Amino acid sequence: LGGTYPSFSTTFSIDIASNKLYLAKAGEFEIADLTDLTHPSVITKFNTLVYEPKKIQAIDNYVFIGGKDGIWEKNFVVLDVTDPYNPQELYSSTEYRVYDLDVSMPYIYLGSNKSLTVLDFSSPSSPVSISDYHFKGFFYDDLFLDGDNVYLIIGGFFTSPILLKLNLSELSNPQVESSTPIPFCSDIWIRNGYAYLVCGENGLLVYDVSSSSYPYYLGRYSSYENLNGIDIKDVYAFLRPEQGIEIVGLSQPV
Repeated sequence: LGGTYPSFSTTFSIDIASNKLYLAKAGEFEIADLTDLTHPSVITKFNTLVYEPKKIQAIDNYVFIGGKDGIWEKNFVVLDVTDPYNPQELYSSTEYRVYDLDVSMPYIYLGSNKSLTVLDFSSPSSPVSISDYHFKGFFYDDLFLDGDNVYLIIGGFFTSPILLKLNLSELSNPQVESSTPIPFCSDIWIRNGYAYLVCGENGLLVYDVSSSSYPYYLGRYSSYENLNGIDIKDVYAFLRPEQGIEIVGLSQPV
């Protein structure tokens, strides 16, 4: 164990950038200094009023926080953290119920319970919606941005989950490239033409998605516990089971 950071309330999402740890909590977020990993120290706390945050992402001097709160509470906030001791809110909205988000400047991709919305962030204080793709009644679970494509895990109470691949080369007119039936999965990562899906008791499933129209199943990695999440760094997958972390080598995709 390299070090610990004390947190006295539930942390829903984290991101790390430039030796800083960003934590999204109920109604607030924190910045911690990771210069000394053995003794991380709090820099500041800031009230966001996003009470059920799902994703935080730090890009350059901006922090994006999305949550799935109702219409009376903020569910998307953009902060300027140029001065980490004094964050400034640039933009907030109650319009979106954000289950996940990804950022590729100058565009923000918001996955809500019923749609994928793309915002143009060229003007940070007033992002403009340029695309809104609806899922026809499916609810939203997870997304991963890979070049001109976005992969989404969607499903519903009365429909089987699918892995949906949208081509966004024309942002105002997303095109479906493939729709693949999958078991219930909670997280996804795309790497070198392969999709790694974390699927609870079904373990880690691997699909070849190099073909634009027909992803196909390659194999799986079984864990002793239900898997909930994945992060990939270099040739290693860091899997999040019920307890601890499992590290799996990816020199071979299956």
